[in-house]
Formats: sequence, structure tokens, C-alpha cells
Amino acid sequence: MKVFGRPLGRTLLLPALISVLLLSWWDTPIAQGAPTVVQLEVEGGIGVATADYIRSGLEHASETGAELVIINLDTPGGLVKPMRGIVQDI
Repeated sequence: MKVFGRPLGRTLLLPALISVLLLSWWDTPIAQGAPTVVQLEVEGGIGVATADYIRSGLEHASETGAELVIINLDTPGGLVKPMRGIVQDI
């Protein structure tokens, strides 16, 4: 059978090839998987150990390619120098 003067298989080859190429380039969030999220919990006063914990958590998030970092703070405050370090790290 001929379509537009060409064999049917040859006529359907180009649309099929274009469809396969478009589907291979189509990037969906489902294909990528769920995003990586790092959650850090801080309770109590802020000190040097807390600043180190936040810093190492942020470094871990960076190394693993996390798309989101959640820092839950339940603190009355603390030492000024460690708090400034946390702010700079963020």
C-alpha cells in the first residue's frame, strides 16, 4: 500500500522516530525520583556543638545533592559567635 506515492512503512517511519526522540528527551519528576530532603533538629541553647551539628548537616546535604534542608529550631538563644557561624553557613 502506498501513501503519498511512498510505501506505508516509510511514511510512518519519520513520525515514529520523532515520537521516540521526544519521549527519550522528556524529563519528568517521576522519572527522576523523589527529591532528597535533609531535616535537622535543634533543641536547647545554641553553643559550639550546635553550630558544628548544623555545619555538618549542611555539608551532608550538599554532598548528597539534597534539594531542601529543613532546620527546626526550638531554642531560647545562646552564644553569639556560634549563632553567627550558623547564619553564615546557611
